[in-house]
Amino acid sequence: MYFDELAELFERFAADTDCIYRTWAQAAVPSRGRRAVDLGCGSGRFAGMLSGRYDQVLAVDISAREVEMARVKHPYPNVDYQVRSLLDVTPETDAGADTWYLLGR
Repeated sequence: MYFDELAELFERFAADTDCIYRTWAQAAVPSRGRRAVDLGCGSGRFAGMLSGRYDQVLAVDISAREVEMARVKHPYPNVDYQVRSLLDVTPETDAGADTWYLLGR
């Protein structure tokens, strides 16, 4: 898949732009909640922030390579990384999430 081939490049881009987005994300994400969904989690750059604020986090991305990178580099016990299209994640199939995020790669 296209995204798998570019996973390392996306990860470097995420690291390079983290200073732009992290402050915004920290301010925008509530400080506490029960369950969050990270749509398009990429290599998991926001997983730590979400796992510290939510009891459970579902993190999905279409790229199997990026999800594997996230599992290895950001192994939080309350984060469930899944290879899925964000279009397949719905309240009906993933009930119980009180907050949904499209934070980006």
